[in-house]
Amino acid sequence: MRFTSNFIAIKWVNFKNVSWQGLHAFDTHEIHGFAIAGEDWKFVWATAKIVGKNEVLLIHSDVKHLVAVRYAWAQSPVANLQDRNGLPVTPFRTDDWDRSPSN
Repeated sequence: MRFTSNFIAIKWVNFKNVSWQGLHAFDTHEIHGFAIAGEDWKFVWATAKIVGKNEVLLIHSDVKHLVAVRYAWAQSPVANLQDRNGLPVTPFRTDDWDRSPSN
């Protein structure tokens, strides 16, 4: 997975090993399940858009200096991203935080 930033509040997430047909959201056109955090370590739900066969663009206007992404990172996540073969994108996180920055 490639994790890069072009400018504040936008992240591209690049997935490897996706079928040649690419990614899609099932049950709805909206992608659910991505949360992003800034330097304050507070996660908010991101707007996600598929921008290529294996790339997702994440956006949130209230987060500055993005530092972490989580997908389907919950006990019963609402997540709907899969490849065209019907294989779901598995939960992941880019952080290793076990406490808030104020602790």
